[in-house]
Amino acid sequence: MRLLNRQSKKGQGIVEYAGALVVAALIVGAVVTAGPSNLASMFNSVISSVETSITGLL
Repeated sequence: MRLLNRQSKKGQGIVEYAGALVVAALIVGAVVTAGPSNLASMFNSVISSVETSITGLL
């Protein structure tokens, strides 16, 4: 019985990488479109959470 050798096609990694970049761009675009005030509050929330976590570890 002969096993088939499954190899990725040449250029497949580039296509997958480009697809991931497109998805990331769409996510960033959706966040920016949500509005600057929402974006600022989100950053403040993340920074506050990180600060709380670091303070708890010390």
